[in-house]
Amino acid sequence: DPGKSLKMTLKLVTLNLNGEITFEVLQQFILEENPDVICIQETKKRKDKISPSFPNYNQFNLPGRIIGRGNINYGLLTLVKSTIQAVEVGRLQQERCEYLQILLPGPLGSHTKIVNIYLRPGVPIPQEILANLLLDQ
Repeated sequence: DPGKSLKMTLKLVTLNLNGEITFEVLQQFILEENPDVICIQETKKRKDKISPSFPNYNQFNLPGRIIGRGNINYGLLTLVKSTIQAVEVGRLQQERCEYLQILLPGPLGSHTKIVNIYLRPGVPIPQEILANLLLDQ
């Protein structure tokens, strides 16, 4: 039926690791839950330290940053099943806010936008960033 809408169902998981959950535990969770998309905040890993194997997933990584007394903070990782087409379309890393924006192209020109975002506690999201994330630009 040409008038029938096409739907894509996704199992999406978001986790704030706060640097405390090991990637081995995360790998086990992925095996058990089998999510399509995983948005992970506060990986607290530098780019050269965030290369664990996540078979069957494409990785989009915004590495942690060294702040304060040399501690590594923040960091985002978005994992998308390799069977799902995914393109990174935006990233931001500021003092109090960071995000990765991923686009999942769908049928007939449609798409799904996934935003993996981290804000420091008590920090409101700046209006211009919110507008950019919510609007198709």
